[in-house]
Amino acid sequence: MTYFPFPSRCAGVDQSARTPGGRSAPKSILLALSVLALAACSTPKPVEAEPIHQAEARRLAKAAARASHEQQWQSAAALWQKTAQHYGALDNWQEAGYARLGEAQAWAKWDRQQSYLLLQELVDAAFYPALVRAEALYQQALLALGNTDWDRGLARLDDADRLCTTPCALAGAIANARARAAAGQGQWQAAHDHAAAALRLPDLDPAERANGLRRQGEALIRLGQPAAARPLLEAALEIDRRLARPAAIVADLALRAEAAEVHEAPLWVGRAKQACQDAGPEDCPAKKAK
Repeated sequence: MTYFPFPSRCAGVDQSARTPGGRSAPKSILLALSVLALAACSTPKPVEAEPIHQAEARRLAKAAARASHEQQWQSAAALWQKTAQHYGALDNWQEAGYARLGEAQAWAKWDRQQSYLLLQELVDAAFYPALVRAEALYQQALLALGNTDWDRGLARLDDADRLCTTPCALAGAIANARARAAAGQGQWQAAHDHAAAALRLPDLDPAERANGLRRQGEALIRLGQPAAARPLLEAALEIDRRLARPAAIVADLALRAEAAEVHEAPLWVGRAKQACQDAGPEDCPAKKAK
């Protein structure tokens, strides 16, 4: 444990010690007591560094989250890295791991290879908790799927599934990622089934519930069942609006417009276009393409 000293407050040493009988103590004892007292007074009072690291880690984490929200990715990566360093100094490897995951997610916005390598460091470091390492594998899978590297992405999902203890907090995210991989390969029934598996999980995270509803709705459209897709997409849209997820809202509305009946299509198309206009380039595929 690291300590930061405060100045000693000892003002002096009383050398007039006496024995229990009231007689003056021998000089040899007085000398020994004086040396011990002076040593005690001259030693700085230790103050634990833990509160300093805790406070700084929390401050940096808030700043990193704010930078991420504002899409200031390079600043966010640097702040998450510093957050991880402070938690590491406390041997809090769970929070340090989550901070490194935040750093990797920020890196992924402009250097996906660097993000993948950083995630691999987390996977290989056994002192991080299993859930953190499973999350790193899941993030690697998303990077691979984003590059249409289906085999690598699915292999990483398998690794994450094995590492994540039951009940796995990532189970819904992993199932939805499998649905994404299946959809990317045109396997729409498999995509539907993976999304359905995610939606059957108890206590599913609201964001993953919206993702599952959207994946299932898209699969139903591709399977020729747009009417069955509509309520699923509207349910996903309701959740995503509540969670304020611009990219997800754009995707929900685009699919709902695709599933619309002829007479309502202009309404949903207009809503989808407006959502894309309101969103930033990171959240609207049409803007990215320009």
